[in-house]
Amino acid sequence: TISPQTDGRRAMLRVLELVADRIFCRTRADIRFTEPLVADAPAYTFDTTHPVRSLTYRTSAPPASEAHAFGAAAMGQSTTLADAEQGDAPIAIVRDITSTTAVLANATAVAHLRQQKLDERDGELVVQPHVGMELLDVIAIDQPLATASTITARVAAIAWRYDKRKSLLDQALTLSPR
Repeated sequence: TISPQTDGRRAMLRVLELVADRIFCRTRADIRFTEPLVADAPAYTFDTTHPVRSLTYRTSAPPASEAHAFGAAAMGQSTTLADAEQGDAPIAIVRDITSTTAVLANATAVAHLRQQKLDERDGELVVQPHVGMELLDVIAIDQPLATASTITARVAAIAWRYDKRKSLLDQALTLSPR
């Protein structure tokens, strides 16, 4: 519940706690609100035609593989089986007084697990600049010398690096799970 005295910033943060969506504020007077889905297809594949300069990629146990959401007279839960198979991840407990039914509480638990997945950082890819790359794009890395199988990840952050000595511009993409 958001009270009438709540300012816009706190109201937006409260809404973002309840959903897995992400928000982007730009320099113009607009906001982009998006929900990154697990089933999103790769927007670009880094293969031998777009060589990889460096790749650091790791897999680790998730912060939680199961979430329990407790609402007003309702309880819901969600489990990510693929993450549960990786190890002993703790159970996340979420309190949400706006969840008045089991269906809403389940949706809150699912959104909480999705938020945690989007907040994970799995590595960094350094490549020649790709001007069409955007935050939350899904990419595939298919480099026989770097990895035995294709890696699919989501772009969590983009940084540009310029080496004056080599006159070389790089794009560093921070990776998160899809």
